[in-house]
Amino acid sequence: MHVRTALDHLTVLEMNGPVSAVAVGSPVFKVEWRENKVFIKPTEENVATDLFVWTASGRFNYELEPAGPVPEMVFAIDQPVPAPPPAVKASLDRIAPKQVSAEEVLIGTKPVRPMGKFQTKTESRFT
Repeated sequence: MHVRTALDHLTVLEMNGPVSAVAVGSPVFKVEWRENKVFIKPTEENVATDLFVWTASGRFNYELEPAGPVPEMVFAIDQPVPAPPPAVKASLDRIAPKQVSAEEVLIGTKPVRPMGKFQTKTESRFT
């Protein structure tokens, strides 16, 4: 992303999260950062360099262009929010359960035979 600056003016980059590190390619740009903001100020005319900003979500690259007229400068840039990945369409063939008839269910059953001693209706559990 290209950033047009102007002498004696500040440009602010506002990131979506806290800034962990910043690297600038030339000492003629004064660069500071606090929390999620990066402050850029050129100290000379006709000088360009690159700027790298690291946050928890990744690295962002900027090209700092030579200081020019104030009406052409960029005062503030908000970090673009990355677009969410496209949703994957699920195939109904993979998700839909196999249709089984009642006959198939009954054919695959096994009888259950009780084992052990069982109470009759006349017996009491508390005797």
